[in-house]
Amino acid sequence: MRILRVDTEMTVIPMRSGNLSGRNLTRTRVTFTHSSSTVPQRQRVLLHLHIGKNGGTSLDGLGKRLAKETFRQFIGYRHFDWSYIDSLSTKVDVITMLRNPVERAVSHFSSAQLWMKQLQHFRNLTLGDYLHNSNLLLQTRSIWFDGQAGVSWLTGTHTEDWVVGKLNASELSRRQDLYEKNATELCLLAAERLDETLWFGILEDLPKSMALLQHSLRLEETPVLPRGNANPRHATQPRVLSEWESEAIASLEPMDMWLYQYGKRLMQARLDAIQTGTFVPPERPPLPKVWSCVSTSTSLDCKEGPLKGSYW
Repeated sequence: MRILRVDTEMTVIPMRSGNLSGRNLTRTRVTFTHSSSTVPQRQRVLLHLHIGKNGGTSLDGLGKRLAKETFRQFIGYRHFDWSYIDSLSTKVDVITMLRNPVERAVSHFSSAQLWMKQLQHFRNLTLGDYLHNSNLLLQTRSIWFDGQAGVSWLTGTHTEDWVVGKLNASELSRRQDLYEKNATELCLLAAERLDETLWFGILEDLPKSMALLQHSLRLEETPVLPRGNANPRHATQPRVLSEWESEAIASLEPMDMWLYQYGKRLMQARLDAIQTGTFVPPERPPLPKVWSCVSTSTSLDCKEGPLKGSYW
């Protein structure tokens, strides 16, 4: 039976005092070898880190079925961030799905227009008009805020009730402060957590994602991700973004855009390892010298990109 031999080299990355403790980030080289023993699958838990509007409802159904087939327990069917994983007393194998942050935000925007009844004007806005409406952007920040496409989930720093419940004031303040002052550290931690996953997919590349899932769980056949919780508007009104709209949304989410680029590199490296037998960690993308936009629940400050000069 083929198993993995893992060799690591450790790099210490200092963190700002009082925010994130010093953390040892590891770079891992994985080599395939053969052995007659492995960890019994019945002792393992498959956990789905369900990032909102990333195909998670479909992955819940598939994950539960595959967990049963591979004799694992399954944790899913609800939203939580990595702080929940840290609270568990048992080891879990994490799976999750990434999505282009721009496409995810557009999907969230379309869905919110269907259920956000308290803002009647918002329900009829075009995406372009929405992006030009500073007051409405802040009122509906959950749609697009930087971290919503991955970073806040993987770092355990999400702040919204529907994900982490009601946070006490000090913890909420701590998490909000991280986003204002520690974007680089959050990106590096999110990348580290992505490295730790048993599997992650990319919604825009399902064939490769499912092939990698088959290998990660040692399945006989390539699984198929069912389609669930689809926005009915997309079937009848396919949305084509203008270049300005796409760049404007991307500028609102610099951390998530960075993580998405790293995710594509990491997935390809894992696929290459299936062919070569050796996993070579990919280089991480350069971190921005200037973060295009930084937002809080009451303000948005854009220093680069289409929204440059915006300060609300």
